[in-house]
Order: sequence, then C-alpha cells, then structure tokens
Amino acid sequence: MKKALYRIIYLPLLAFLLAAFGSIQTAQAQTDAPTPIPTPIPSPIPPPLTHIPPDFRLIDAALGVQIYRKDYANGNPDFVQVIDLSQGARVELLYGNITEERPEKGSYGGADPRMTSPALQTFWQGMLNEDQDAFCVTNGTFFYMPEYPTRLAFPLKVNGKIITEGWGIDTYINQKLILELWPDRGAIRNLYQTTLYSSDAPNILGGLTEQANKRAKFAVGRTFVGLDDRDKDGKQEMLLVLNTQTALQSGAAAVLRDFGADRVMMLDGGGSTQLLCKSGWHIRSDRPIPQALAVFAAEPPPVSVQLVKEPGWSVLVPGEAFPIELEIRNTGVVSWTEQTTQLELHPGTLGMNRWLPVEDTILPGERAVFTDTLSTFHEPGLYTSPIDWQIIYEDKAYPGQSIQAIGIVLPEELAARRGELELKIQGWKDLPPQQIQDQVEAWIEEHSVKELPTIEALEPAPTRTVEVEIRPLDAILIPLLMLPIVLIMGFILSRRNAGG
Repeated sequence: MKKALYRIIYLPLLAFLLAAFGSIQTAQAQTDAPTPIPTPIPSPIPPPLTHIPPDFRLIDAALGVQIYRKDYANGNPDFVQVIDLSQGARVELLYGNITEERPEKGSYGGADPRMTSPALQTFWQGMLNEDQDAFCVTNGTFFYMPEYPTRLAFPLKVNGKIITEGWGIDTYINQKLILELWPDRGAIRNLYQTTLYSSDAPNILGGLTEQANKRAKFAVGRTFVGLDDRDKDGKQEMLLVLNTQTALQSGAAAVLRDFGADRVMMLDGGGSTQLLCKSGWHIRSDRPIPQALAVFAAEPPPVSVQLVKEPGWSVLVPGEAFPIELEIRNTGVVSWTEQTTQLELHPGTLGMNRWLPVEDTILPGERAVFTDTLSTFHEPGLYTSPIDWQIIYEDKAYPGQSIQAIGIVLPEELAARRGELELKIQGWKDLPPQQIQDQVEAWIEEHSVKELPTIEALEPAPTRTVEVEIRPLDAILIPLLMLPIVLIMGFILSRRNAGG
C-alpha cells in the first residue's frame, strides 16, 4: 500500500519539481525569428560578347561592323575595324582596271596582269554607288611601285576567279600567307600553289607574316588583318583590320591579338596605309593604290531592334513599385506604329508578363521609350531579376538583348537619404556590377548601424535570442502553489485503489 502511495503521490511530485527547476535553466532560449530583410541576391551582369582592349573607344558602328580608335600622347592613333561576317557584314576585294592581261607570267604559270592604281577616294565612291551600307575602305596588298600600270606581288582571287598569281614567288621565302574569305568566315594559311588552287574560298588575298622584314624596326604606317573565332565554334567569323601611321610590325600584330585575333597577316604599309570611312578620313595619303579592302555593313532585316538604354540601379522605399524604362532603336527598314507594333516584356520574378504599345510612329533609325512599373516591395533588401523583351511586329516576335534589373529597397530609417545613395551609384557607374553591389551594401550597413544599431543592413537574421527574466522566488512559489492540487489528486487516487 505504501509503495502504491509512493508511486501515486511522490513520483509525480518529484517530476513536477524537476520540471520547474528545468524551466529556470531554459529561461534564456533561442527561438526562430523571421528575418526582416531578404537575403541579397548576387546579380553580376554578364560581360559583353566583344572584348575591347583598354583605351580603345567606339567611333562608328553599323550592323555587323564597328570601328575603334586609340589615341597616344606622342603618336598617331590606331584604328581597328571589327567585322562580324556571321552577321552578314562583308568584305570585297577591289582592284584597278587591268591594262595588260599577261597570261602565263604569274608565279605558278598563271596570270600576272598590269593594273591601274586609283585614289582611295575613287574606290570609296564606287562603293557608295554600289551599296549605301558602305562602311570603310582601306589599302590592300603589296605591289610593284617602280612601274605603272603596276602588278601585285601576291595572289588576288575575286568572286571565284584568280585575277593574279602575283610576281613575288621568290621573295620572303616561307613568310607568305593568304587570307581566305567566305561569306560567313575566314582563314589565314601559308601561301603555296596547292593552298591557292585547292581553296574553295571565293575571295583570297596574299600578304606576309608579321616576321617578314618590312622595315620591322621602324615605326611606320601599318595595315594588318586578323581573324578571331569569337564564339569558339571552330569558324573564324570575326575579321579584324588595323590601320595606323606609326607602329612596329610587332606592335601592330599585338594590337590585333589584344582584340582576340588567333592569326594575323601583314598587308602593304608605309605611305600606302590609308583609311576612309563613312565617318570621314581617318588616315589620309595621296598615294594611289591598285588594290583595296572594302567593308560593308550587313543589310538590316525589315524588323530589327537595338537596346539603347537599359534600366539602371533603382533606389526604392518600402511600398514603392519597381520602375522599368527601356529605350530601343528601330534598326530595321519599316516603321513601327500603334497598330503594328508592341513591346512584350518578361520581367521574371519582378512581375507578370506585359505588353506595351508603341505610342507614336517610330521611323527607321528613331528611338522608342517604353516605361512601366513592376512589383511593389514592402521589405528592405536588394532585388534582381533577368528581364527578357521582344518587339512584336504584325504578330511576329523579334527578340532583343536580355537585361538585368536591379532594385534596392532601403530601410524606412534611410528613406530620406535616397537621393544621397542615387548620387553615390552615379559615381560608381563605371565599376563592375558586383563591386557596385558591394558598395551599396556597405553604404546601407554604415548608415543603418549609425541610426539603428540592432539591424544589420542587407544581412539575413536567421535566429533571435529572447531573454526572459525569472526571479528565484518565482521559481519556488509556482511549485508550492501547485502542491495542494497534487496532494488532493494523490489522495483521491489512493482511496479509489483502496476501495477496489
């Protein structure tokens, strides 16, 4: 009986006292707390496809073609044309009028004709008469200056026909090259009779390696070409053309390699080096030349778009909607109207897809600005999302360049300083995107700590410590107050067991 009473009364009492003691030990506990600020999302914007060496700046561009310039403090500028043959840009090999055929006089028993040497401006005018997409014209391969009409030193093949084999077979042994050109790619190979006649390239131009001594130790006019497989698909689709009035051979080749050239070839230089483009004369010379390289931009499709201005870093406050603004150029040949054209926007995580109409008629070459607002944000943090867009013209889609939208939602205590952060971001605009993000996070953290020390800006708060103060007297009184109830329950149970 005593044992039963012990189990019924004292064991529950002991357990109760132990639980009360344990509550004192766990008075300070960690509880999961929702983070008030979302975790920042890394948002590096992908680098552009075309890498441009430092100090080169774009001076003109058209579809598939660009020309860059680099200035020197004590020298003449370098000019580099970047020609994307895969985009439809093209190069034509021009030459003067043939005055004497001279069959069987060439290096391999073929033709070695004499031809006139027009001024470069004459070549340019002929290009404009042929095609308004004419972009640039420059000098070409080597020729025999002591005679006029003159002869080319190395082979020239145009539209499938070998115009000349050249006369220079006995010069620069093992240092002669050919540039082979197809509509969508090019190649540079060593010049032999077999490589010339086995090639199915419709256009071929002869030249020299960068090691061939053409006043190699002197800084004179240079014209070089190079090829680059920019997308690494096994085809060298990017043709690079360098013109400069002052360079060593090694320096000229190095510039093209900085642009990505896998192989380079030297063309005529010195006083022959000259460059005339739709943007004007860049290198001028009075020397007439018998052969030239003509560069044409790709013909734009009926509907074509170019992103001119993409959204920057938007600084917001809680409760504010994300603004979006795209400035797009009509690079096609048809006009956009409200009835035919609209912008389809896919904002990713920043909102639902939407369609924005063209408000005015946008002629070819003109720009259209589309504005809208996306999601509304209520919690501070950094929000990013890729945004895809396309122009819909008469129910057909023409995709544009994908962009990255970045929004910074400030904590409430920093809302009044939004303009200050916007000015800071303007000053950081030349930094890589990840560095801008780091600067923004540091700025928010610095100013938030000063004004509200308990919140760390742009950092998640996975747990929070909750401290509850329990006095020792409270820990003793609570079990004592419960003791009568436990004793009564024990007495009732013991009587029931006794009665049974």
